[in-house]
Amino acid sequence: MIDKVQGFGGRLEEMDPTGLVAAFGIEPTEDPARLAALAAMAIAKAAERARRHENGGAARARLALHLQPALVGAVGGAVVIDAASKAATSATLQDLLQRAAPEEILVSAAATPFLERRFELESAA
Repeated sequence: MIDKVQGFGGRLEEMDPTGLVAAFGIEPTEDPARLAALAAMAIAKAAERARRHENGGAARARLALHLQPALVGAVGGAVVIDAASKAATSATLQDLLQRAAPEEILVSAAATPFLERRFELESAA
């Protein structure tokens, strides 16, 4: 899944046995929200292929997209995200993931205006 994130210009920020958090737009790029959505869709498709290959044994992906301005700084030549910004984003993502159904990508209200022009979004029930 990391290759999907990096393939769309994202950067892995956190990873554990059940998931990962990636950031898009840390490096200057055009339309990072769209790139994040494309990465999420690629991850969902890869998870579905893995599940079919394992005859339903693989976990079903739950994905969430959120957009938030964040303070960034350079430390030792690397760009890092401010801890408070990361914590706020993490809380929003956790809330979205708890509400997401298997094989669903939930989009936060903050990210919706940046995605609705290019993607068909549905209201969550």
